[in-house]
Amino acid sequence: MITELVRMRIGEDIEDETFIAVVDEMERAFHMKLEGYVDSELFKEADGLWRMLMHWESKEALKKASGSMMRSETTLDFRNCLIPGSVEISFFNQAGAWRSERRI
Repeated sequence: MITELVRMRIGEDIEDETFIAVVDEMERAFHMKLEGYVDSELFKEADGLWRMLMHWESKEALKKASGSMMRSETTLDFRNCLIPGSVEISFFNQAGAWRSERRI
């Protein structure tokens, strides 16, 4: 399992609800259709910084997705929301995982 952590800022004229809807559409129409995609979460920090946490089955699946994301029409609205130069991406290999047996 590979974890991808993306840090980004969006344009000041973009409402939070609009950005969340754009990300939702991208996840459903793009990432969820890719082999090796596991899940993703979106977070907003108090200072306006957004983070997206994604899990992939393998490094190969992640590389393939990253390569096609920048060329896909499906991700254009998402890319247009971002402030150029604000995106930082980190990758982590999973060393362990724990889940609660009770569902929240």
